[in-house]
Amino acid sequence: RLVSWSKHWVLEHPALVKQYRRRHSLSQYWVDIKGRLMRLTDARFQSILDAQGGACLICGAGIRGVDTKGWRLAMIDHDHAKELMTGKKVVRGLLCSSCNIELGHIEKEIVFMQKMLGYLLDRNTNPSETIVKNLRSFEAYASQYLAKYEMVGVR
Repeated sequence: RLVSWSKHWVLEHPALVKQYRRRHSLSQYWVDIKGRLMRLTDARFQSILDAQGGACLICGAGIRGVDTKGWRLAMIDHDHAKELMTGKKVVRGLLCSSCNIELGHIEKEIVFMQKMLGYLLDRNTNPSETIVKNLRSFEAYASQYLAKYEMVGVR
């Protein structure tokens, strides 16, 4: 009953919902400008989007504008490790929804992936050359990422 009431209220008050989403979604993010963290505003959001050419930084899909529900197509990608260190959601860039979700999964699992790679290399007695090359390549990228946040040797 409460769910149907809230859905009904949202449909009857689209301007208030849009204003609430805009105010609360942007103000919780921060942008690193020359080593100083500043709140993300509409103007800063737009300047980041313009600087990216209105495209996702990963796949290149267009992310300018809003969808049918009034949600921005551009998703704010923030640095989870920096958030843990600073307590603030620091913006890295704007992504499409698919890339933002996938990146979040990958970032959370990178340490686990390193453990999996170690297991496969230890247990696979006769791996193909391609598998070893791909695993070593991923492990190098994972190590670079973890080293950036002083998380080396987490294995």
